[in-house]
Amino acid sequence: MPTENWYPISGATHDLPAGYDAWSNVGGANKNASARPGGGREGPATHDDDTTHNGESTNGDAQAFNIDWPGPMVSLSALTANFRHRASGGVVRRTAKFVNAAGTAGSDFGDVNDANGAYADTGPVDVFGAAYRPTGGSWVVGDFDDETSIFGGIKFESGNPNSALVTSFWGSITYIAPAGGFTFLLNLAGLGALPFVGHLADLAQFSRYLSWRRAHHPRHTLLTPDETRQAWRELRAYRHPRFFLPAVA
Repeated sequence: MPTENWYPISGATHDLPAGYDAWSNVGGANKNASARPGGGREGPATHDDDTTHNGESTNGDAQAFNIDWPGPMVSLSALTANFRHRASGGVVRRTAKFVNAAGTAGSDFGDVNDANGAYADTGPVDVFGAAYRPTGGSWVVGDFDDETSIFGGIKFESGNPNSALVTSFWGSITYIAPAGGFTFLLNLAGLGALPFVGHLADLAQFSRYLSWRRAHHPRHTLLTPDETRQAWRELRAYRHPRFFLPAVA
């Protein structure tokens, strides 16, 4: 049962909830990248503070981030969240939460109202409870399907004309992964579409395709040589269905 870090994707923000794209990116390639900590899935998280961050000074303005969730998973048992932030110019109230695609927000896991000009972490906060899920109820694996399911959100509540700066937004998730074997290995590496690319003649060709697909997949999963050979053996042994059953009206 792995516990891994989650954090914003490195690519540009997209498909954000309405009303959640008002903060300014400072220093980074985009708003997601400027809120993404270092340290990877294993952690601990590292931070570049003022080098790249998101900032705002208008009361009520909010920003969402596309989250790079670990997985695949069949269930989860723990979820934590953090954000790293500071004030500039005086007292500022800033909050952090989860938001869904419809713009519905869960309870704030961070609510800070001070004039602290040095970066500080809020969290880790246990956010596994229903209050933090945007629509309430229990978190389900479908919430973490992709980067447009559940978003990270920050909001400048009050303090204008002072500013709030957020340099990192991240947390951890504990989950159960699918059973091993062909499906797990291929989907983990982003190769779920492999049966549709045509015949692969040998292991070398499969390995080249694996390297190419890994480079273009958000998770960039690196399979060990043994895992690659196992996936190749099971791919060769798999017999794809050659028929389908039409639905009965």
